[in-house]
Amino acid sequence: MALTLTAEQKSIFEIFSGKNQYTIPPYQRPYSWDVKHCVELLDDFKKAYSENKKEGYFLGNIVIAKSFEEKIKLEVIDGQQRLTTLTLLIRVLLEFDESNDDLKNAITIPGNRRGAEKVQRLKTNVFMEKDYKFVEEVLDENFDFNNNCQIKKNDNRFKKNICYLYNEIEKFSKDNNIQNFIDFIMYDVSILPIYTEAPNPNKAREKALKIFETINNRGLNLSTSDIFKAKLFSKALNESKHEDFIKKWNELDKKCDNIDFSINFIFYIYMYLIRGKNEIYGNELHIRDFFINDDHSPFIDTNYADIMDVLFRIVNSIKFFKEVKINQAQYGELTKWFQVLDEICKNTAMHLTVLYLTIYHLNLENKQQIILKSKELIKYFLSDQWNGVGDLDYSLDFDFIDTIKDIINNEKLRSYTKELETSARMYDNALTLLDFYLDSEQKSIYPYYLTDIRDIITILSFDYLSFNPRIISKYNTAFTRRRVGEMQESRISFAEKIKLYEKSNTVKKDLINLLKEFEKNKNKEAVEFFWKKRRGNIIKKIKNFINED
Repeated sequence: MALTLTAEQKSIFEIFSGKNQYTIPPYQRPYSWDVKHCVELLDDFKKAYSENKKEGYFLGNIVIAKSFEEKIKLEVIDGQQRLTTLTLLIRVLLEFDESNDDLKNAITIPGNRRGAEKVQRLKTNVFMEKDYKFVEEVLDENFDFNNNCQIKKNDNRFKKNICYLYNEIEKFSKDNNIQNFIDFIMYDVSILPIYTEAPNPNKAREKALKIFETINNRGLNLSTSDIFKAKLFSKALNESKHEDFIKKWNELDKKCDNIDFSINFIFYIYMYLIRGKNEIYGNELHIRDFFINDDHSPFIDTNYADIMDVLFRIVNSIKFFKEVKINQAQYGELTKWFQVLDEICKNTAMHLTVLYLTIYHLNLENKQQIILKSKELIKYFLSDQWNGVGDLDYSLDFDFIDTIKDIINNEKLRSYTKELETSARMYDNALTLLDFYLDSEQKSIYPYYLTDIRDIITILSFDYLSFNPRIISKYNTAFTRRRVGEMQESRISFAEKIKLYEKSNTVKKDLINLLKEFEKNKNKEAVEFFWKKRRGNIIKKIKNFINED
């Protein structure tokens, strides 16, 4: 596709004149500029007006898609924040120069003939939030600034911004010639619109998105998820499913918010799924580079519905995991193994990827299958063949891609050795929970980060490899600062604290015996002997778990 474009610097008057109507397409993010951005914009205008009036002021570029079919409807691919805020400012300026036809025509496009209806020059079709409604309200010619600008906390950005601009222009007009200032903004402030043209809107949009992506890859701070959203919207349009896309993207966005995961991370997992399936080893790619430039990107030859299906399955897998780990009443034994996995997977993004892709490929109705696979994952992570790295920008080794491939093919995760990882300190919390849950009578602990399981981890610093004598002197201080469940224990003795732990359903008896041994002997050697014996038993139990079939 030839990427033809035109670019010519234009004044604000030229941008907001004629019959051109600017439309913000539905896939764009909502209007996000707040009062802080309005302050910066207006301050720049004031400074340029007072110091460099003759030179004018350049506001930057915008990217516009223009089709031969809809000549006067210009789709804003990049620049909606500036265009929208400029429109709000122009609407404010009209209040101070009511006879200025250039300002009036910048807000509404006059009809071709007498009696023809006026059309709003800037129209937003953003489907998230209620941008289309809010912008119409503040640009209406009957909008009463005096009565409507009693700002409340829950007011929308459009109202907050236009009222701020109105109040500032009102103050500015008392000491300055407001008509001269208006002329400066309309005729001496300029923008560089970059137009892409094509026979129809879809082709014009596709070209404009190419420009948008190129600018983005050269360092402008544009959202990766917005680029993916635009790509998917284009595919949906080509398949005549754009209304379905709007509905589904909204749903996907809400689901991501509910599980507290970014859409970007969902695409990371999708990328690893593709790399494992196609055995793509080697250096890591940023998700933007992969989905825009790589030959294996689903944007090339996968249809819109299949891409959305994958994204939803990944999100639903994460949602399922989060639900299970807090609900033993519904999910029984599975809750315990998910809690252990949760502790393991807090360490690296690759751990999370393996976990969620595993769930993705499971039948969520088959609880026993998921329990078996969860145990397999725990053994896999704790055995020393796992060489996953913590940073998504590192090179991907063969273990990781092979693991993804095994998951996709529903094969047993390969393990080259079956020993407890010698640097397992990073898994202290997970090992502590695993030690608990290898006792089949132990019920799940939740929320385990608020109960005394955390006290035990903090106080004893579960080092499975060496006894740390320094922790002995910190026992009493540590107990003083922690909680047992919801009971504060800062003003009771160490012996009384042990009694509280004896009543707890989350502190094991052998651990209480260790604490009693310390209380009785106050002796490093005695406690160390008991510690090493207990530690040896725990390591043996966990090794047996790792090595069982």
